Amino acid sequence: MNTTSYATIEHLQTRYSERALRLMTDANAQTVNVSVAQNALTDASAEIDTYLGQRYVLPLVATQ
Repeated sequence: MNTTSYATIEHLQTRYSERALRLMTDANAQTVNVSVAQNALTDASAEIDTYLGQRYVLPLVATQ
């Protein structure tokens, strides 16, 4: 199943300070590890899809 991305790295950067992102993604808190953050976003999106998939046909389609 293709996983819809519900958030991006840019969303995380808007929501959290750089320091917080460094602490969450790098054991030494030296840099923001984008790969770790992206993996977390992918995992979160997959988890969201498991709940939504019980009720809706996935992938969700945006309507205007």
